[in-house]
Amino acid sequence: SPTGSETITQAIARANAGDKILLRAGTYSTKWWSIGKSLYIGTYNGEQVTVNISDPTNGRAIEIGTENVMIEGINFNITNHPGAIALYKGNVVIKGVNLNMGGSATFISGLVAFSPVNNLLVENTTINGADLGLSCNTGPCENWKISNVKIVGRSGSTSSGADCFAIENGKNFFLKNVESTGCSADGIDVKGTQVLI
Repeated sequence: SPTGSETITQAIARANAGDKILLRAGTYSTKWWSIGKSLYIGTYNGEQVTVNISDPTNGRAIEIGTENVMIEGINFNITNHPGAIALYKGNVVIKGVNLNMGGSATFISGLVAFSPVNNLLVENTTINGADLGLSCNTGPCENWKISNVKIVGRSGSTSSGADCFAIENGKNFFLKNVESTGCSADGIDVKGTQVLI
C-alpha cells in the first residue's frame, strides 16, 4: 500500500520471476522502474491506483528489459522524463493503463520499442501529452496488437517526428479502435508491412 514499508521499486527488485505485484488503492511516488524479470504489476481487485514518476536524472520512466511482463490498470503521472515506457524485449502486455506525460523535456515519447520487440499487446490504454505516442522505430517489430488505444499529442509540439502511432519497422501490426489527436506530424505513420487498421 502507499503507506507500507516497501516501495514499488523495492518490490520489483525483491520479486522472483513470475511473481505478481498487486498494488492497493492510493497514490504512490517513485523515480523510475527498471523491470528485468518476468512480472505482473497491477492493482488489487481493480482498486484505483495512481503512480507518480519523476526524476530528471533518468531516461524513460519505465524500462522493460525482459520478456513476459504485464502492467495493468494503473494511472501514471510522469514528469521530468523524456519518455514513459521503453521496450527492449517482447511478449509484453500493457492493459488498462493511462500514461499522462508532463515536464519540460525537449521531446517526450510514450511507449517506444528501442530494439526488436515481438508480440506486444496494448489495449484499453491512453497516452496523453507525448510528442511521439506509440512507436516501433528501431525494430524490426512483429505481431503487435493495439486496440482501444487513444493518444493525445503534446500541446505546442512542432517536431516532424511527433507521430501519434509510428508503425515504421517490421510486420504484422493490427490496430483496432485507435484514436489519435493533437500530434504535430502524423496521426498514424505506417512504413511497416502487413498492417491492418
